Amino acid sequence: MKRLSEATGLNIITATGYYGAANDRFVPSHAYKETAEELASRWIEEFERGIEGTGIKPGIIKIGVDAGPLSEIDAKLVQAAALTHLKTGLKA
Repeated sequence: MKRLSEATGLNIITATGYYGAANDRFVPSHAYKETAEELASRWIEEFERGIEGTGIKPGIIKIGVDAGPLSEIDAKLVQAAALTHLKTGLKA
């Protein structure tokens, strides 16, 4: 993404967060063990330092959850996104 941005001169907006829809099959395993606060801390670090050490910082928070009542993991993702927003100002 960084090379593409530099080559084209375009600003590319990427996101932080996890996709919990599709029956949670794309949620990383650590998300089940961590608290919403710990997940938010990961996303806040991406905002402050860049994603995976690239220096590329997210411009939005994106999460996905399934329809219907929120599952435990979906509720955790929503809470983590809210905490990240409060700390960084990123919009969901």
